[in-house]
Amino acid sequence: KSENHLTAKIMARLEAVAAGAVDIDCKVTTGKPGVRITEVAREIGADLIIVGAHHPSAVDYFMGSTAARVARRAHCSVLVQR
Repeated sequence: KSENHLTAKIMARLEAVAAGAVDIDCKVTTGKPGVRITEVAREIGADLIIVGAHHPSAVDYFMGSTAARVARRAHCSVLVQR
């Protein structure tokens, strides 16, 4: 299945960036991003979610729709990075 191939490729890239750091756990999941990000954050007991915002020229000027959903749904603090 192509999704499994893509998931494995993304995981390999994340693990390469993490470079074996013992304090970094890599996880790849699928689903609606605004929902899954907050679900995974709750599952792992995250204290902070960092999510990127769209470029200011985007239709939703202040935040992208995913960032806005995460900020509304999160059980913990959310840092929206522009």
